[in-house]
Amino acid sequence: MNRICLFFLVLVVLTSCEKVIVLDLNTADTQLVIEANLSADKGQVKLSKTVNFDQSNVYPSVSGAVVKMTNGEGQTVQFKETTTGVYETTALTGKVGQKYQLDVQAEGKTYHAESQVPKTVAFTTITVRSQAGSGSSIGPGSGNKSGYEVEASFTDPASETNYYRFILTINNKATDDVFVYDDRLSNGETSNRILRTSQTISKGDVVGVEMQCIDENVYAYFNSFKRLAGGPTDSSTPANPITNISGPS
Repeated sequence: MNRICLFFLVLVVLTSCEKVIVLDLNTADTQLVIEANLSADKGQVKLSKTVNFDQSNVYPSVSGAVVKMTNGEGQTVQFKETTTGVYETTALTGKVGQKYQLDVQAEGKTYHAESQVPKTVAFTTITVRSQAGSGSSIGPGSGNKSGYEVEASFTDPASETNYYRFILTINNKATDDVFVYDDRLSNGETSNRILRTSQTISKGDVVGVEMQCIDENVYAYFNSFKRLAGGPTDSSTPANPITNISGPS
């Protein structure tokens, strides 16, 4: 009798696993995504649109927008659309300590943002080392995995609060990882940041690392985005990331 009951329970479990469940996912209006970067060489703004849950991760570019940026000296420059959805200028570049205002007019709506260029902090060293057989994890949840990992080292200034973002590329293609850090626990110290990625870095790959010094608002955006994206150590209720962009109006 016990065997019959156990067999019946197993059948119920298997049947339940094979049942098709239709999720009622609400669709939402598409939203404008604004990604603006200002360096010592140029300014660049990328405009795209969100997509619904059941659509492929191909985000439509937004063309024909008016993109302007104003520096702390009152100089306003309009960006030129160089490719579809990408707006650039070399007439306005980032200067340490100066504040900048971004204004975007797209599809009949206006968006506004402000940010300040922080002090530049340079790399000390970049190290690439083998992880084959070491038991060290290359990426989140990867466990023992042969390949290589990248470590960026730099000295954090002790006189101010700093925020950093790293972009890792493998064979000229950026990974989907979000690497952002603050100096709350390492102020004024040498910092060694291992850029762990879920992608395998193999012998012969060309690896690039871009280090960005960002302000607190930009850090808050990427840090909240990272937590919302989830992972082995991050979990949260679905929501929108923190943003320093106001609008539309």
